[in-house]
Amino acid sequence: MNPIEKLAKLQSKRRKIAVGLMSGTSADGVSAVLVEIEGNWLNTKFKIIGHKTYPYPNEVREKIFELFDPETGTVDKICTMNFILGKIFAQAALKIAEECGFPIGDVDFIASHGQTIHHMPRKIRIANYESKSTLQIGEPSVIAEETGVLTIADFRPKDVAAGGEGAPISAYADYIIFRSSKASRAIQNIGGIANVTYIPKSADLSEVIAFDTGP
Repeated sequence: MNPIEKLAKLQSKRRKIAVGLMSGTSADGVSAVLVEIEGNWLNTKFKIIGHKTYPYPNEVREKIFELFDPETGTVDKICTMNFILGKIFAQAALKIAEECGFPIGDVDFIASHGQTIHHMPRKIRIANYESKSTLQIGEPSVIAEETGVLTIADFRPKDVAAGGEGAPISAYADYIIFRSSKASRAIQNIGGIANVTYIPKSADLSEVIAFDTGP
């Protein structure tokens, strides 16, 4: 089956099994979740089958923190760690599937946020060009190759490319899960960098506000 046929078949499935992967700015490890998903867009429903955080080995965590600092985060280190973290993320996907009793071949897709190593939401001008930027590593091609599963990535860069600030990126999911016709809600995420999503009562999607609130 060619990739286009595979994607078309996946789109038509009523029930999908997915693995989600990410590591935050605290760089504690890779958080993995196995979910069952039904529906699309605002009608999406999901059930968490299992979740776990797999800690980074101390040496890996030390190397990640080197990448956060422009003085020590050299291009050769970034290049190497991009692929090393791809292997670590792939390992987390394989482990969460196994621990939940699912053969990896039953997983329809993996969604990987990666490990943020630098985030610049303010525009920088070079020559006649200016842009915001963000960088996540944990090579998705490695994840796909190591697991044999369709892998989706680059969520934060997509938001920045579309004009957003790239953080937080959970506002749409928050709206699907927490919107209410009876109450306004603020969903506070406490992580390496904390952020909040505010959903007014009976809000349209365009009324949702999300922003970082600090360390």
